[in-house]
Amino acid sequence: MDDYNMSMVAGDTLAFAVEIEGQEGNTVTAATFCAVGDLEEGERAFEKTLGDGITYAGQMDDCAVYNVSTDPEDTEGLEGIYYYQLKLEYAPDVFTILKGILKIERSI
Repeated sequence: MDDYNMSMVAGDTLAFAVEIEGQEGNTVTAATFCAVGDLEEGERAFEKTLGDGITYAGQMDDCAVYNVSTDPEDTEGLEGIYYYQLKLEYAPDVFTILKGILKIERSI
């Protein structure tokens, strides 16, 4: 059984889209996608923010669509298990809409 729900190769680009149901247009005021190797220490292995890795992609029916992407240098040299989360802010509210465990492996 795997202990992670997302995996990637170090130095590759990780890219995915999220759909926010019931949102019209680009109403997010801030967004953060980050990963940490140790939950106790909380030091971020990488972080992407709105305008730097997180972009508004447009509207699909009643959903606002956002693309999330890491750059190859964000994960270069990383290996192991990391805890990630994606937070969106609709001032003054903050929502953690995605969290889990990311496995980063070396290329073969």
